[in-house]
Amino acid sequence: MKKLLLLIFMAVGFSQMVLCEEPVVLPSQVPLTCSYSDDATYKKGIKRAPVKCPIAYLEGNNISFPAFASDCTFEVVDASTEEKVFCQYISASETSCQLPAGLSGEYIIRFVFGQYELEGYIAL
Repeated sequence: MKKLLLLIFMAVGFSQMVLCEEPVVLPSQVPLTCSYSDDATYKKGIKRAPVKCPIAYLEGNNISFPAFASDCTFEVVDASTEEKVFCQYISASETSCQLPAGLSGEYIIRFVFGQYELEGYIAL
């Protein structure tokens, strides 16, 4: 009985604590898929591709991602017209990138490496 009362008081206390706090806006996840530019040259196995595709996070106009092992080019492409709207060089140590303020709509983001690219879709 004591355990049940303790559990009830903990639940009530936690719910009061949650109700008093301001809502937290979490960044939205952008799952990235991996594609290869030329599969014909990799007949003996594809090398240096990630084992698990990483996830980028979009918060406002800031996109954050895990640090990559090598440098890459970050591209933002309009999803409807396939026009490249933004391009930036990303060094291996960088973990975020600020997108231009005037972007609105649906876009494809790409991290382009030498033999493969990571791609995801965002809506601003």
